[in-house]
Amino acid sequence: MATLADIAQQAKVSPSTVSLAINNRKGVKPETRRRIKQLASELGYRFRQLDGENGSSDAIPAATIGVVYPASSLRRDGTLSDLQAKYLFSIRKQLKAQKSPVSVLAAMDHVEQDPFFRQMIDDDSIAGLIFLKATPSDGYTEYAAKNNIPQVVLGSSPAIKGCSSISVDHYDAGRQVAEFFASRGHKQVAMVDDQDSVSISLQQRAEGFAEACAEYGLELTIKETGVGGAGGTDEVDGQSIVEAVRKTKTTAVFCVTDAVARNTIAILEPAGLRVPGDVAVVGFDNVSSVVSSGNRITSVGYDIEKMASFAPCVLAQMMEKKLPIREIKVTIESYIAEHHTT
Repeated sequence: MATLADIAQQAKVSPSTVSLAINNRKGVKPETRRRIKQLASELGYRFRQLDGENGSSDAIPAATIGVVYPASSLRRDGTLSDLQAKYLFSIRKQLKAQKSPVSVLAAMDHVEQDPFFRQMIDDDSIAGLIFLKATPSDGYTEYAAKNNIPQVVLGSSPAIKGCSSISVDHYDAGRQVAEFFASRGHKQVAMVDDQDSVSISLQQRAEGFAEACAEYGLELTIKETGVGGAGGTDEVDGQSIVEAVRKTKTTAVFCVTDAVARNTIAILEPAGLRVPGDVAVVGFDNVSSVVSSGNRITSVGYDIEKMASFAPCVLAQMMEKKLPIREIKVTIESYIAEHHTT
């Protein structure tokens, strides 16, 4: 049976656009909606009709495993980030092996803005959920938990009953970066956050890094500066980072994501600060991120494919168990993947 991702590939649009078109949501041109629906029928996509609001109807495959990503995390061109794309590929591969239908869903800013998702949950149309990224404040994981829907979150461990997680130890990973800098003889180091994202995992990385810096005798010169992730950063923020690095004689920077690292390098190098000649930069996720020079970013790495492929297996175990649902916590080992920016 065809999935949203299959249709998206054939239609040359993003999975979120397919979801919007098939589910009669706003944001898709009429001719694009008709083309996607026709293609879905030709590919054998099985529609299940639900009573939508205002007389509209929604559609999902029967007996579905939902794979959810936040719509707000999409790039400007409407595509998933490198990390989430790798997650999705491995998850779909594993679910296909398990012969489980999958539907890729875009989460709104809050579950109350998503009647389609709520109706799927209320009607037991979703057997389980895998979140590529969970934001507890948006209410999705909590809503699913209240309805006893088994769910697995990748990359973080939200404190929600009935919600399993597969993640690295973010605190320990932050410590690994400080140890790495110390082993290379750095004394003045900095940390750059993602001004576009606030999450427990990012906070844990920052805390682990800061505490380990103190233990290794590293001076943390910059610790509250934010740079945009996928959305980039503005000129004022960029100039303040350059000035801070020069004033404090910082020689190494830990960026909480690879996207932040890429944008930080794009700020430093035009200002005459060579990477890694003047400043070493380490990111997080090791998703083959490269900068304009073609150099790959040194980063905290982990087995992304292993993490993602575990998710359907963990979810299957949860679905086999009787209520109450018991959480399963899986920790994936992290390491420093050294490339060209250190």
